[in-house]
Amino acid sequence: FPVTIPRCPTIVTNDDHKSCGQSRFGCWVCTVVKEDKSMTALIDNGLEWLKPLLKFRNLLFEERNEIKYRMSERRNGNLAVNGMGPYLPWYRARILELLFETQKEIQTLKPYITLISNQELIAIQTIWYRDLIFNYKVSDIYKTSFKIELDMKDQNEKLQKEMELLRKSCEDNPADFELIQDLVTLQKSKSL
Repeated sequence: FPVTIPRCPTIVTNDDHKSCGQSRFGCWVCTVVKEDKSMTALIDNGLEWLKPLLKFRNLLFEERNEIKYRMSERRNGNLAVNGMGPYLPWYRARILELLFETQKEIQTLKPYITLISNQELIAIQTIWYRDLIFNYKVSDIYKTSFKIELDMKDQNEKLQKEMELLRKSCEDNPADFELIQDLVTLQKSKSL
């Protein structure tokens, strides 16, 4: 569905004629810059439905370098620089829940906008399993947020069976399990 956005002049000739902000390049959750001036300008120019997006993005920026949300080791087992490894499992789940809450808020005004696709949700669950995170399920967080079942059961069961069979096949050489699992994960991530 088309979204109506006020016209934005490329050249500002006087103070009464405001620009929409900096040019947008990249993802709306980008935390490379301290402040998203582009989205802020769009909100200031009447697109107030973007406020929840900016709030979510700013939260990510504020908390991205907090060591209390990070693992001390990297995915490869090495110690992380300054203790800033991947996000802790509970924090990943919290961020996903906040994203769902942001989507619900946006959808009160723009019901056709979806911030994350089902394919991306499956990819998140796959990454969590690869990182040996089994106590958080994307489908459970989705159900809690939206009060709707997200059927990932077949996907979850399939991944569990694959890992069990592979682990059993590699009982004599546990290092082979890790190598094969990494190769399988790499191949699957290409298809996702």
